[in-house]
Amino acid sequence: MVGELNTPRTKIFAELVVIVPTYREVDNLPELTRRIHDAVNGAGISAEIIVVDDNSQDGTDKVCKELSVDYPMRLITRFSNRGLSSAVIHGIRESRSAYVLVMDADLSHPPEDIPRFLQHLREGADFVVGSRYVEGGATDATWGVFRWLNSQVATLLARGLTDIKDPMAGFFAFPRRILEAAPPLMPLGYKIGLEILVKGNCQRVIEIPITFLDRTRGESKLTFQQQLYYLQHLWRLYQFRFPWMAKHLVKYFVIGATASAIDVALFMVLFNVAHTTPLMAHSISVPTSVLFSFTLNARHNFHTVDHIVWRLTSFAIVATIGYAAGYGIIELCRSIGLGANFGKILSLPVVFVLQYFLNSRITFKKTSVVDSDSAGVAE
Repeated sequence: MVGELNTPRTKIFAELVVIVPTYREVDNLPELTRRIHDAVNGAGISAEIIVVDDNSQDGTDKVCKELSVDYPMRLITRFSNRGLSSAVIHGIRESRSAYVLVMDADLSHPPEDIPRFLQHLREGADFVVGSRYVEGGATDATWGVFRWLNSQVATLLARGLTDIKDPMAGFFAFPRRILEAAPPLMPLGYKIGLEILVKGNCQRVIEIPITFLDRTRGESKLTFQQQLYYLQHLWRLYQFRFPWMAKHLVKYFVIGATASAIDVALFMVLFNVAHTTPLMAHSISVPTSVLFSFTLNARHNFHTVDHIVWRLTSFAIVATIGYAAGYGIIELCRSIGLGANFGKILSLPVVFVLQYFLNSRITFKKTSVVDSDSAGVAE
C-alpha cells in the first residue's frame, strides 16, 4: 500500500503547494504551519500545505487533523516506499498547483522567505534555491568544523552537475511545467532537489540567500546510510548528464584500484622480501603504479597516445596534486580531533574526483596538447 490520505482530498487549485516531508516531526508542525500560513497569507498568495508522513506514529495524524481545521493543509501517510525523496514525489503527484515549494519540517528553513521564491517563479525562473553559500546567506552559528566540511565535500562532488553554490539545499521551488518534459524521477536518498534540477533541464536558476538554522526539536535524519545513498545518487545523475563520461569513469576507477594494488603489493615485496628500506620500496612502487595507471588510461580508456612525454608529465603532476590534497585533508581531520584514519577515508573520494577531473580535462584531452608557437594548453 503506497499510502492514504488522512485528511480529505479536496480539489484545491492553489497557485502554490508547499510540500513538507516528515518523519517524527510532530513537535515542529504547529509552529511550521502557522509561519507558512502567515507568510503566504500576508503576501496574498493562494497556497496549500501537504504534509507527507512516513507513518511516524508520533501523533502527526492527530495534530494535522487539528491544524487542517484552521489552515489549508492535508496529510498523506505512507506505509511503504518511504524516504524523503519519494515523499516529495508523492506530494507533487497529489497536488494541482502551478508552483511547487519543498522545505524541511524541522524549522531549519525560514517560511518567511516563501514569497521571494514565488516572485522569482512568477518572473520565469525554472528553479529557485534557498542558498546558504551566496552573499547574504548563512548557516547556524553552532555548526562545527566536521559538519561544515561534510557539506563542502558533498557540494564539491556535485559541482560537475550544476554551477549553483548550494546544490545540497533542501529548500527549493520550481514550476510544475519543468517536470512535464522531464524523464522519470528516480532519486536515491534525500537530495530530490538535485534530481529535479538536473533532469528538469533547468536553464534559469536563482539562488536567494537564507539563514539555515539548526533544529531545536526532534532528531536529525542524516545517517551514514543516507550519505552512501547520496554517492549512489550522484553516480546515477552523472550517468544521466554525461553518459560518455560514465564509461571513462568506470574504467578510470578500475585502473586506479588496480594500480593501487600494484603499489601496495610491490612495496610489501621490496620491503618484506627484498629487505629494502621503506623509502626505497616506496620510491619504486609509487612510480611503477603511476606509470601503469597512465599507460592503461592513455591506451585503453581515453585513447590518447600522442604527446606521451607531455601527458605523462601532466599525469605525474596531477598525482602529486592529489597526494598533497589528500594529505591536507588527513592533517585537517587530525587537527580537529577526527583522526588520521577518518581523514584518509574522507580523502579518497575527494582525491579521486579531483584527479579524474584534471586528467580528463587536461592530461588526456584529445585536442592539440602542445602548440609550437605557445607554451600554453590548447583550449
